[in-house]
Amino acid sequence: MSSVASTLVSPSRHAAAGVLALFLSSFVLLCGSGCTPRDHASDPPAGPTAEEAATEERAAAERAERDERLRVFDAAVSAATAPLADAVRAAEEGAREQGERFVALTGAMITVPRGTYRIGSPPEMSRRPRNEQQAEVTLSREVRMGRYPVVQAQYEAVMGQNPSHRPDCGVTCPVGSVSWLDAVAFVNTLNEALDLPACYDRDGRVVGGARVQDCIGYRLPTEAEWEIAARAESTALRYGALDDIAWHRNNSDGRAHPVGEKEPNAWGFHDILGNHWEWVHDWYAPRLEDGVDPHGPSSGWRMVLRGGSYTRSGTMVRAAYRSGPGCGPEYRTRTRSGTGQGSPRAPALEMRPEAIDNLTPGELSRMSDDQRAAIWRHHGQLRHHDMVPSFRCDPHLRRWDYGFRIARTVHAP
Repeated sequence: MSSVASTLVSPSRHAAAGVLALFLSSFVLLCGSGCTPRDHASDPPAGPTAEEAATEERAAAERAERDERLRVFDAAVSAATAPLADAVRAAEEGAREQGERFVALTGAMITVPRGTYRIGSPPEMSRRPRNEQQAEVTLSREVRMGRYPVVQAQYEAVMGQNPSHRPDCGVTCPVGSVSWLDAVAFVNTLNEALDLPACYDRDGRVVGGARVQDCIGYRLPTEAEWEIAARAESTALRYGALDDIAWHRNNSDGRAHPVGEKEPNAWGFHDILGNHWEWVHDWYAPRLEDGVDPHGPSSGWRMVLRGGSYTRSGTMVRAAYRSGPGCGPEYRTRTRSGTGQGSPRAPALEMRPEAIDNLTPGELSRMSDDQRAAIWRHHGQLRHHDMVPSFRCDPHLRRWDYGFRIARTVHAP
């Protein structure tokens, strides 16, 4: 595995190469054998029948077998991480605690159980946004999701660079300044290193036209999966007191913070609210999609961001809040013309509507601003306006508080 690491990072980053080896091996250990979560089923009622007793006996044996697999995995991860601790500390002089924490965090994944869930904001919520109307969704398969968002050292180990606005934040700060396509490139590179099939093509289309949940390797979580993980069965705005669980505008001192410093939710997810926004797989839709394994529209005009960030107020740092940038999947930053004036009316579309409805994220990212404005009009986003705001998408600038976490469907053996 170290040979893979050496091709991704420079010789001067020898510690990062070792981290990549740990990062990849821990994923293989985690789900390569189809590991499943611990069973949290409630105890059977008093006075079981003979058939119920036999069923419970079989379930207990299955739980014992799964627990043993998890015990072996925990032991293997501990053995694999120990030799790398000194290397990480040496590579991060003056950041001993951060280095140790990164070793502990690498590769940590949590299972989102299959089942039926309700997402969105309840109707009794005061001033509920229209795009947060509740939906009932069913996950037909378990999903493994990162306990933490991808951190800077993980991104650099896999991609050979750290695009973050503040790399001095430390190895365990969430990676930032990444577009949706950057996040897709990360999971594809990770899959390649693990000899897993790519989930996306270069334009962000799911390979083979399959649903994203059918991907064998790592991917971005869907919007529904993300909210289910963020809620961890909580029906409240957020799973705890705001300052206890999240970095936001009023407590962050205007900067990102290392992951894991705030309280996790009931399932163990850290920093899923606040700190950095997180890209999810879906194109944005005005309403949440319901049904079995929803994965968003087939095309659109922007991707979805979730969770809020350290730059935003607490009203955005909650499980149901939905947002998305204005420039499509390659968006990194937006600047206005400074004149206070709008640009001319968007030109007439030169593409057939059915072609627009099948645009890929990559194709949208390569369009001009006028073409994007036409796409917006096609999707009804400018129907009340004769003018559209003047902005540009600079491919050399990135939004500093955009990050992501990874996911993987648990397929039947």
